[in-house]
Amino acid sequence: MSSQPKRLLLLMLASLAALWLAALPAFAESTFDQIKRTGELRYGAIDYPPNWFRDKTTGKWQGFLVEVAEDVAKEMGVKAVPVETTWATCVLDLQSNKTDVQFGLQATPKRALAIDFAGPVYNLYWYAINHKGFEAKNWEDYNKPEIKIAAMLGSADVTILQKVAPKATRVELNDVASVALAVTSGRADAMVTAVFGALVAKNRNPDLGDFVLPNPTVYLPSYAGMRREQDDSFRKFLQYWAEWNELLGYTDVRIRKYLKEAGATYIPDNVKF
Repeated sequence: MSSQPKRLLLLMLASLAALWLAALPAFAESTFDQIKRTGELRYGAIDYPPNWFRDKTTGKWQGFLVEVAEDVAKEMGVKAVPVETTWATCVLDLQSNKTDVQFGLQATPKRALAIDFAGPVYNLYWYAINHKGFEAKNWEDYNKPEIKIAAMLGSADVTILQKVAPKATRVELNDVASVALAVTSGRADAMVTAVFGALVAKNRNPDLGDFVLPNPTVYLPSYAGMRREQDDSFRKFLQYWAEWNELLGYTDVRIRKYLKEAGATYIPDNVKF
C-alpha cells in the first residue's frame, strides 16, 4: 500500500476513534469529591416539622434534620446548604444532582431502584390521629372503604396505608398542615403519619381527636438517601456517621429538642422513638 492510502486510512481511523470517544459519557465526579471541591453539602429540606421548618422571624431553615445535615457538613469540613424540595420530588433532586443527600427517607423497594441509602439514622413509628367523634384503635378498624384517611402525597405514609389499610379511602395531600386540616374539617376520618409529624400536628391542632398507635405496631428505619455511583465514599462516610451518632445518643437528644421547638410540648405516653 502506498503512503497516500496509508495516510488516508490512518486519518479515517483517527476520526472514527474521535467520534467513538465523543460518544462516551464524561467521567462523573463522585458526590464525595464534588462536596469537597465546592465546599458545600446540599441537603433536601421539606416543610415538615420537627424535621425541617422555617424560623418565623428569619426564614432560616431549622429542625432536627437540619442539625443532622449541619453536623455531617461539619465533620466533612464544608458548609451545609438547604435546598427546598418535597417528598414527591426529593429522589429526583438527588438523581439530577440538585441535592447531595436526603435525610428522613424510608428505603422502599421503589426508591432502592433509583438511589442508595446509608443508615438507619433513626426509627419511625406510624400513628393515626382521629377526627373528634371517630373511634378506631387497630389498623383493621381503619381498613374499610367508607373510612377516609388523609396522608401526605409521595410519602412513606401512603406506602404504609397501602399495606395496613388497603381498603380505606385515601385522601392524599401535599403537606402535613393540609392533612391535619382535612381531619379537623371532617373531610377525612383520620390522618396517618410518622410520629414526629403526628406529634406536631396534634399539638398545633387542639380540634384533632385521639392520638392512636394502632395495633399491630408499624415502624420503619429511616435512612439517608444519596445518588447511586461507583465511588461509594460518601455513602460509607454517612454509614459510619449514622452508627456513631446513634450509639452515642445524639439522635434522641436532637429529636426531643426540635419537637419542643416545633411546638410539640405534650408527648403522650404511647409515643415511641
